Amino acid sequence: MDTFTVSILNRYVKLLLETDEVLTNLCVTGEISGLTQNSFSGHIYFTLKDETSSLKAVCFKSSADKLRFVPKDGMEVILLGRVSLYERDGQYQVIVNDILPRGDGAQDKYRKHIIDKLKSEGLFEQEKKRPLVRFPNSIALVTGKDTAAAADIKQIISRRYPIVKLTVFPVYVQGVKAEMSIINAIQAINKSGGFDTVIIARGGGSKEDLYAFDSEAVVRAAAGLDVPFISAVGHETDIPIIDYVADVRAPTPSAAAEISVPDIYECLKRLLSSSDFMYGYIKKILILKKNIINELETSLINEISSKTKEARIKENTIKSFILSFSDEILSVLRDKISTCAVSLNNLSPLNTLARGYAYAEKNGIQVSSVHNITLHDDISLVLKDGFVECSVNNVRKERIYGQYQF
Repeated sequence: MDTFTVSILNRYVKLLLETDEVLTNLCVTGEISGLTQNSFSGHIYFTLKDETSSLKAVCFKSSADKLRFVPKDGMEVILLGRVSLYERDGQYQVIVNDILPRGDGAQDKYRKHIIDKLKSEGLFEQEKKRPLVRFPNSIALVTGKDTAAAADIKQIISRRYPIVKLTVFPVYVQGVKAEMSIINAIQAINKSGGFDTVIIARGGGSKEDLYAFDSEAVVRAAAGLDVPFISAVGHETDIPIIDYVADVRAPTPSAAAEISVPDIYECLKRLLSSSDFMYGYIKKILILKKNIINELETSLINEISSKTKEARIKENTIKSFILSFSDEILSVLRDKISTCAVSLNNLSPLNTLARGYAYAEKNGIQVSSVHNITLHDDISLVLKDGFVECSVNNVRKERIYGQYQF
């Protein structure tokens, strides 16, 4: 009997497996379990199982990059590939070239599970929907690089509202890279900030092509956007799960572009129309106000004229009263002045002199007593019609009118 080493036996079995006509072009169905993707190599590892058995499967990066959807645990799938042996462990496995969903029912089951889960968390509630900014300054576009959808959106926005800033975040829109690519773009948008609206768009395709937008992780990331976003994935009849959390759903990428911005030319037309309306409206108001001012002016002039007339009448009345009162006062004052003048005239020394009296002055000072005069003083006698210069020869102190003067 021949003896084999473990390595040789494993290599022999591997050779048998890889040369078998059936096992080199294999289709096998089952449910995915324990799926992991190596972040460094990009290879996908998982177990495919049915009710009683399981087998290991690996989808190398070269094939994983071409997958049209992101495989998930619990999905019923069809593996296209070949059987091989991992020599080190002596374990056989399926080398996967492609993965297809096992009929619409499997994917529908997965979708329903995600929809029910997110709905129970309130992510689909209408109250969470935010209105779009009517006149955005900056829009972020998450879509495939150099795709027809990107070109349509750019062209429409540029035509309708050229003043807006459009920033494109290119992503993979299908295959295993799509999920993280879209999530990373959404996170970058939130981090950079400054956007008024986000558009997440992809052109039409098969159901498998749109699986990335049914991803729970992608939907949660989109629901966490800081600004309103428009979902425009696939054709009008396609409703991926991301549509349920979108603030606005657009049937196509072109429709999303139309919704996201106003038509600047329509805005200008409305502005001009509004300007004409406002001009006419303001003109009517000015005419109305002018008529009111004219009426007020006329009323004010009449009021002033009436008040002026009344004032003149009062002025004339007061003037007449003052003149009449002044004449009476002047008459009384004249009488008082005349009386005073007579009294003053009676008291005037000139009247006394006129009656034959005189008074003496010494050195220009009136002498009122003999005590102010000594013998031989020169004095003047003031008479009514002149002066008499005298020399005192004698001073007598005598009683005058019954009194003694000293």
